[in-house]
Amino acid sequence: MTVDIDWGNKVIFIPKDQLEHSGGDIYKMDINQFRLALKDQEDSVLGMVNPDTHIHYPPVQVGGITLARVVQIINGDTVTFEDGVYAVDLYGANSNIGDVLNLNSVSVRIYNSAGLIYESTQNDLNAPVWDSAVGITDAYQNNDAINISWGSAHDESGVVKYNIYIDDTTDTLFTTASFLATVDGNSMTIRTEADGFTPLRDGVTYYIGVRAVDAYHNETTNTNYLSVTYSNSDILTLDNIAERVWIYNTRELTSFGNLETMLNALLDVEMGNWKIVNNQMVFYKRDGTELMRFNLFDKNGQPSETNVFERRKV
Repeated sequence: MTVDIDWGNKVIFIPKDQLEHSGGDIYKMDINQFRLALKDQEDSVLGMVNPDTHIHYPPVQVGGITLARVVQIINGDTVTFEDGVYAVDLYGANSNIGDVLNLNSVSVRIYNSAGLIYESTQNDLNAPVWDSAVGITDAYQNNDAINISWGSAHDESGVVKYNIYIDDTTDTLFTTASFLATVDGNSMTIRTEADGFTPLRDGVTYYIGVRAVDAYHNETTNTNYLSVTYSNSDILTLDNIAERVWIYNTRELTSFGNLETMLNALLDVEMGNWKIVNNQMVFYKRDGTELMRFNLFDKNGQPSETNVFERRKV
């Protein structure tokens, strides 16, 4: 971990990319690693001519009780986290960071224990463990949405949720930029414009991953993902439904150009007439003109007007 220090203004600056990513907009910082980064700065050429930034009290065993590590910011120095809408959980030691913090959009959550015994509520620093299947197991388009499902995980805290990530590139998958939602259960439907997600775009391949996260924002590190290429043609609009009406036994797709023509053709079939002529079934419009015809075959593939097994549109 590295930090920047403005020695003149006595500001310790912590870049966001130096924090541990717990998932979504949640990060965490080990205060012990933070004080080591401060020590590195104090040992630098510039640091040696400036007052120290902190005092470190290491853990001490007293009568079978461990007194907590303490890191105290001193000499009027203050602490600033890189601005942004995210939260940071502090762990690993007690500190006075909350007293010297420069406020901005970052939510800093401090887990100091009472007295000197370090009993942080974040005593679970382990990520959940997948039961069997790791991360996402299925992803497919279903009409105007993408359905996904994943395996189950367990955690010593007893609380497990799942962070969903989706992006049109694998380069930024599992980063804040690709975070979609934190959900319970083992499945989710991703719909166009749902959960603030950019509308699903025709022809775009989406990469989707799932990580388990516990109550203390410890997240698994699996990197497996599945991809789905979204297609508007798979959405069941009236035009698409009508276009597929004649699949049936013809084993081919017949398009009538638009919905109005298709519906008129269907009405002609319902209200018109048909007859069998020369091993063919001929449909007629309501006005008596021919609409379409099919060749008829028996189960041996021979043209036939009886025991018809298959029809093929002419």
